[in-house]
Amino acid sequence: SLHGGLEGFDKKLWNSEGFSSEESAGVIFTYVSDDGQEGYPGTLNAKVTYSISEDSKLHTNFEAGLAEGSDLSTPINLTNHAYWNLSGLPNVNIYNHELQLSCDKYLPVDENLIPLGTLCTVAG
Repeated sequence: SLHGGLEGFDKKLWNSEGFSSEESAGVIFTYVSDDGQEGYPGTLNAKVTYSISEDSKLHTNFEAGLAEGSDLSTPINLTNHAYWNLSGLPNVNIYNHELQLSCDKYLPVDENLIPLGTLCTVAG
């Protein structure tokens, strides 16, 4: 189901831990989805790291995997729906912002926005 069900990860309280080094600073969010949550099999460990590098680049890294000892596989497709106002002005909307993604492949979805499970090459 789209967004992980009625009580998807977006409605869960994730653990968080900040970090900083000479190269970057950021926050790591972790969440454990128990076997059977929203009908999905297997206990899943999810982790999202947001960091800003020394050269002011924002990095987002998603990780997910079955918890140790879990023998049930489960589908997962983590993404981010955050909207960042890059103007620096809270009263200015984001409608004129442009985003460019450097990707080789994409994941097609069906009419309900459910991933089809195959990666397709980006043309152009």
